[in-house]
Amino acid sequence: MYDIHPDYWSDALIDALPELRPGYRSMLDQWGRQSPGAHIVYGDLLNPLLIALLKDVDRNRNELSRIFGVLEKLASNGDEHVKNVIGATVFERLAGERLLQAARGFMGPVLQEIASPLY
Repeated sequence: MYDIHPDYWSDALIDALPELRPGYRSMLDQWGRQSPGAHIVYGDLLNPLLIALLKDVDRNRNELSRIFGVLEKLASNGDEHVKNVIGATVFERLAGERLLQAARGFMGPVLQEIASPLY
């Protein structure tokens, strides 16, 4: 599942995190014939979810572990573009929200490496 073509990273995220599916469907409706790129999907759908969950880490520990596990698997495929999507779109936003440190405990080794320049 995670050794996928870049065109399908958004689909892989939605498959793994079905709570994002309604927002994704709405996004696809808005985009019409074009498909939103991974930066847009991860930025507009995943980031708000992560920000909300990280604001109460203790209460959301299980869900955060699940989400960061998905990101770790996606990033572990070795493709630099997906690492860029996670680093530039997700982790830079979390850093800007001052939540990257809270997220650090949920990251595996590949995500730690991607996030390290932002600490």
